Amino acid sequence: TGPFLVVAPVSTLGHWEREVRAWSQLDVVTFVGTRPNREAVVYHEWYPGGMRTKAEQPRLQVVVTSYEALRADDPPPLGMVKWRGVVVDEAHRLKGIDSATRYSIDALYKEHLLLLTGTPIQNSLEDLYSLLKFLRVEPWCHWGWWSKLVLAPADANDPKAMALLRGLLVPLTLCLLYTSDA
Repeated sequence: TGPFLVVAPVSTLGHWEREVRAWSQLDVVTFVGTRPNREAVVYHEWYPGGMRTKAEQPRLQVVVTSYEALRADDPPPLGMVKWRGVVVDEAHRLKGIDSATRYSIDALYKEHLLLLTGTPIQNSLEDLYSLLKFLRVEPWCHWGWWSKLVLAPADANDPKAMALLRGLLVPLTLCLLYTSDA
């Protein structure tokens, strides 16, 4: 199983680590701090006794890290791992097409990518397009398709644009609704 990477704001890392421990049998390590601290984690947690070959995969299951630690090292040790899955918390931070964090996450070798956000993507259709492009959702990750079939009809207040967006987003989103009955 794994390895899995969770990238989240520093303020939530402890919560992520506690939740992984509470809900799974997986080993979890937090990868933050100064460069010597991060190097110690790599040496002691990922490759106990040191890496013996370049092709050797680390012995880890879940790594929890911050956006800042993800971008901190060159070359990045997180970039040398073949991740089974990458979870990005507060993913609305990736909506900028030229963001350094976005490039860092995009450069990771990953089988699966999960973007989590509690912030509705309602500011602009360009922000939504940016995340669809990042996820490589075909054909919507191509500006020509997006512009012709979503932006132009939306700008013209065509109700078909909203229906198309709803149909597009249903298989891509999980929406939690809270009620006062709880």
